[in-house]
Amino acid sequence: MEITVRDNRKEVFKSLYNYSSLGIEMGLCVVIGFVMGYYLDKYLGTNPYLTLIFTIFGIAAAFRAVYRVYKKAEADERNDNR
Repeated sequence: MEITVRDNRKEVFKSLYNYSSLGIEMGLCVVIGFVMGYYLDKYLGTNPYLTLIFTIFGIAAAFRAVYRVYKKAEADERNDNR
């Protein structure tokens, strides 16, 4: 089976897409956590506690996304070396 330049480009663009979407996902995790906490604080009158808690949850979700992509890249690298 012959690997062509076209196949190599597809792999490069696929990996670029995965890594660029990671940045968007990280940002959205933090923003969604912050907004949820802000509006819950506004509704329940617990300012600023829920904003802080939900922002921390958003940051944790962003780190989880990074870890998931890292594990996938590690598995792909292991499969490429076989």
